[in-house]
Amino acid sequence: MAIAGGFLGGILAQRFRIMHAMMIGAILACATNLLFVVLTYNPGSLPIMYMAVIFDNLAAGLASAVFIAFLSALTSIRFTAVQYAIFPH
Repeated sequence: MAIAGGFLGGILAQRFRIMHAMMIGAILACATNLLFVVLTYNPGSLPIMYMAVIFDNLAAGLASAVFIAFLSALTSIRFTAVQYAIFPH
């Protein structure tokens, strides 16, 4: 599902401004934590666990793809490798 989230993040990065897409990714990544809270109130529920893990992976892939698009927008074509190497992690 992370790969599907990456594709979805790429589509969002093309359709919206990059900061709006990053905000959507951040909100979705934070919101998926609430699914794990729901899971704690339903211990042993496999469907809820599957849903929480699937949506968490989807949101993480989306947020990562949008973040890579953001970093790509910051780099110069001539110095891309060097600029990616010196970005703080």
